[in-house]
Amino acid sequence: MKKCAVLLLFLVSTCFAEAGIENIIPIGKNIHVVLIPGSGASNGVMNLGKITGIAHATGHKYYFHEYARFLTRMKIPFSYCLLQEDEDSRTLVERASECVENVDQTARDKNLGEKSILLLGHSMGGNIARLVASDKRMIPYVHSVLTISTPHVGTILADYVFEQYYDGDDIQSPFYRLIINTLDFAPTRRNYIKELTVGRPLSESTYKPQDVEQTEGILYYSISNYMRGFPNSLFFMTWGILDDLIEGRGLANTPYGTLNDGIIPTYAMVFGEHLGAVQADHAEGLCLGTFKFTPGCYRMMNLLIPTLKKFSE
Repeated sequence: MKKCAVLLLFLVSTCFAEAGIENIIPIGKNIHVVLIPGSGASNGVMNLGKITGIAHATGHKYYFHEYARFLTRMKIPFSYCLLQEDEDSRTLVERASECVENVDQTARDKNLGEKSILLLGHSMGGNIARLVASDKRMIPYVHSVLTISTPHVGTILADYVFEQYYDGDDIQSPFYRLIINTLDFAPTRRNYIKELTVGRPLSESTYKPQDVEQTEGILYYSISNYMRGFPNSLFFMTWGILDDLIEGRGLANTPYGTLNDGIIPTYAMVFGEHLGAVQADHAEGLCLGTFKFTPGCYRMMNLLIPTLKKFSE
């Protein structure tokens, strides 16, 4: 009976994830996908502070390795637009500027057709994709923006990192600072963290990645995800912190309640045409390294692959 219940939960999660694909307006056979990575990547390579060597040695080196693999198998052309090695230090606005230049160059070099580009951003890569799509040079080329696990209205976890790093005086604050420093994720190093805060402690211009409007003539789609609070998850601790923060700071008044993927609240991921919510944590949704063997990765692929097929029709 217990096995049946688990199987039913898996099937329901998978089916729920497939809703909405029929609403996609295809690009066609001339589609070209531009992959835009999120936090923790420098020129597409994972940069995780003191554990970078361990991550690379265990197969967690390339941010979009699995996405690139299935795009190749599907024979869908793709490219990357963030090529500068910056040790994951630049702001989102700075990254978007480089991305625009590289997409423009790729479009001319490959003689890409009008409205043939799909900008695909994972995590804060989706915020970068929105910035890129807002540049007038991109309007002739970009057909759609697809964001996955993107904090479109920021993530309260960024606020918590700020608070704990600078002013934390709880009993657990020294432990959190140790984790932040071990991963080299201090706000003084990762200059995009301030752009992702919800409380907006800095000037309003800082939050352009959240506030940039949709560009007329470009379509926007999003995929959200969430995890269950299982102790064996890499994100169990941050999932619990987010669960408490969303509830405690009055952010749970959406259909998604306190759901989150261990890094970003699910409600923050919904933007444009919402294609579905997938049960997967933040790394499972990317299928990063060994996470490609997880049920969460399978569920994400069960939505993402048909989505890309629909775009390429």
